[in-house]
Amino acid sequence: MNATRTKAIEELRRMVLDELREHEAAVYLFGSCATGEEWVMGADYTACDPYTLVFYGWGTRIGMPTGDLKSYIGFKNRMLQRPAVRTVLEREQSPLLRA
Repeated sequence: MNATRTKAIEELRRMVLDELREHEAAVYLFGSCATGEEWVMGADYTACDPYTLVFYGWGTRIGMPTGDLKSYIGFKNRMLQRPAVRTVLEREQSPLLRA
């Protein structure tokens, strides 16, 4: 990758991170957990929940401020308590198990 492209990507990443840090809701797109619901769609676990965990992992990996989002951390911790989720993450050696 050339230096100009690398600099442009890094600048874009910085701008996105700055914006997301200012607006937590932009990071945590699934508002139900932010309002105290246990799962993304409310009180019931659905297929949306594992998908949301993928976004948590991606965000953490690229330096998004996932560690600053208490409700999202709580969601991630509830997901990790589910035996099937834990089994898959252990098999994949997911960094979420260390996060």
